[in-house]
Amino acid sequence: MFARIFPDATTEKGTREYQKLIREVSRNHPGLLVEMNVDQLAMLKQMGEAAHRLPSWNFISTGGPIARSIIRKFANKLAIALHFEQTKKIVPRGAGIFAMHYTNVTAIVDGMPIEVMERLGIEKALVMGRQHTGRAFTYQSARLSDEETTIHMAYFRQSFALLLVVYPNFADVPLAALGHIEVL
Repeated sequence: MFARIFPDATTEKGTREYQKLIREVSRNHPGLLVEMNVDQLAMLKQMGEAAHRLPSWNFISTGGPIARSIIRKFANKLAIALHFEQTKKIVPRGAGIFAMHYTNVTAIVDGMPIEVMERLGIEKALVMGRQHTGRAFTYQSARLSDEETTIHMAYFRQSFALLLVVYPNFADVPLAALGHIEVL
């Protein structure tokens, strides 16, 4: 849903799809839409001059408990899938997954982990036959030297990005990352 919010739909079909998505989100995740509501003017004032670098001033909050829980579950599933794509190995029980999400605001105002992104190589899109995700979803992945640890950046349009690290061996998790780790 987050990737469908920005950029805005440009066709009638896109608008109908968005409205349907909002109804489904409201039904499946009660309270999420209210939680995501932000005082737009207060946000602009807080950002100051940095607001001029943004492509849009339609803000949502992804910091509430419902949104964070949904993002975390999605991030874990995506990390497991990208790890398998990179290594052809299933993530074992007891593994740790580091996940950090970036909204378009945090990416533009605070920046992204550029050093990590540069080491991950070229962006790829999912492709199956003639179907592909195009600009809607791209990702970068790498394996850390001889270890089983993998690192990934996943991008969803201009809406948000995820930094994911899969530690199959929990002992490899750096102490500084423990606050962002979920154990499988």
